[in-house]
Amino acid sequence: MGAILEDVYDVLFHPQAAFGRIAAEGKLSSALVVFLISVFVPMWAIYLGLKVTSSPHSVGLVMLLQAIGSVAMWLLGTAVWHLCAELLGGQGSVKGLLAALGFVHFPRILIVPLWVVATWLPDAVAPLFLAGTGAVLAFWILTLQVLAISAVYEISRAKAVLVFLTPVLFFIGAIVLIAFFAGAAMIQWPMGIPN
Repeated sequence: MGAILEDVYDVLFHPQAAFGRIAAEGKLSSALVVFLISVFVPMWAIYLGLKVTSSPHSVGLVMLLQAIGSVAMWLLGTAVWHLCAELLGGQGSVKGLLAALGFVHFPRILIVPLWVVATWLPDAVAPLFLAGTGAVLAFWILTLQVLAISAVYEISRAKAVLVFLTPVLFFIGAIVLIAFFAGAAMIQWPMGIPN
């Protein structure tokens, strides 16, 4: 457990070097432990909070679906970013990226103490506090993902941002094309030229 804590510390405070080392050593079991803790600790806190106010059975089902969805997105995101990185000339392994991305989600745990702090704040301030700190945590995690891609594939940070955004840009482009063709199919085109 000590090695995992050292890796987490390095990811939080020296991410570029840490991701390169984690990827080179292929620390998949450690990454899985960190990822599951990062998913289940906030979910457990939500469960305990909602247990008082709603039906715990439906919350348990939502937690199970959230856990399955998180693992699926971790695996799917790794596969897609690996493909994009290789197409853009990166030299790395999917196993290394999977290990590095497992550690990326650790800052999600900080949501729990932030919720506790929010309960002590006035009702008008608490939502603003949670929105602001949530945005900071989301930006931190996104930054760690870009740094992980950069370290694992030994590419510049600018190219890592491009790798990170490529699936999003592809998805937006696909939606625009689908909307264009759906709109074109609905237009009433004239059947013949009038004389």
